[in-house]
Amino acid sequence: MDDFERQLNIEYNKELIKIQNRCKEILEEEIDRQLYDKYEPKTYTRTYQLRDNVETEIRNGELYVYINTGNTHYEDFRGNDVSKYIPLWTNYGHNSSNYEQFMLFQYPTRGYIETSKRRIEQELGVEAMVIGGE
Repeated sequence: MDDFERQLNIEYNKELIKIQNRCKEILEEEIDRQLYDKYEPKTYTRTYQLRDNVETEIRNGELYVYINTGNTHYEDFRGNDVSKYIPLWTNYGHNSSNYEQFMLFQYPTRGYIETSKRRIEQELGVEAMVIGGE
């Protein structure tokens, strides 16, 4: 690799880090705007675990922005860990008909993931995809 290629690679990596950081910021901003700013809890103390666990990583040349639910802890009314469901429930909404399992648990659709995707595409000029996972 010659000096030009080395310098080009250095500049590419600098830009990739900027894009990576901005994508993370955008998702955090949308979580704030569409979740946390919508209401102030009266029966619990907000932990900000959802927003504070937005992470990024590069895998096989692709940038992933996600909420690491392995670092969060949310329980249902029976004490079951439901952490992995929280990003889905808070983004897409949840209206349980299973009273025994979730009691009166309801949450409206917020759409912060799709809004983040649109902002990333518009602001950074890159293609973004929403993928699900556990």
